[in-house]
Amino acid sequence: MSGGDKLAVRSTHSRLNSLRMTETFDAADDSFIDFACSLFSRGYSTINPVQAPLCTPNPFVDMVLPASSTLGSVRISNAGVASVRGLYRPRPFTVVPTGFAKVCNAMNWPATETWHKLAVADMPWWEHEHNCSYLYFHVDGTCWLDEPSGNGVYIAPYDTLDSVPSCTLVPTQGWTPLGQAPLPLPTIELVQQ
Repeated sequence: MSGGDKLAVRSTHSRLNSLRMTETFDAADDSFIDFACSLFSRGYSTINPVQAPLCTPNPFVDMVLPASSTLGSVRISNAGVASVRGLYRPRPFTVVPTGFAKVCNAMNWPATETWHKLAVADMPWWEHEHNCSYLYFHVDGTCWLDEPSGNGVYIAPYDTLDSVPSCTLVPTQGWTPLGQAPLPLPTIELVQQ
């Protein structure tokens, strides 16, 4: 990485740190967040280099699950929506997905508060290693697979243990498209670390 690239990454990281405390963003912030995701997806990440994926889709929080986590990754293939295909790594509930925050911003909803209402409390979610797609447990009893924009494209009912989803039981079957999401349905593979 050249000296100029390093400076750009440090400057980007600094601005993202100032945005991480903000619940709403204007159009300029939204464009900047898209730029930051593209920068991180090219490998220019200064966030937790020990475990952070190449793209850190939620640049507001420099936190990933600890390396000692026993949660496995999820690999998605064959989905009609190309952007959701790939490897997903577990993330903590305390981190709000970037795409989710974008949708909340567009609707003038507080992102963190809305995430806490719609995602199953204290359960991990999974983020794509190269873009802002994500997979999470919704309180309505379904697991949602959302594309980078935050729009849901596929859902499936999840298995529960004592009415709480089992983070080891990401649905591998039962997926259905939302709206105009194209077939084929995603193939889900649980990958142990």
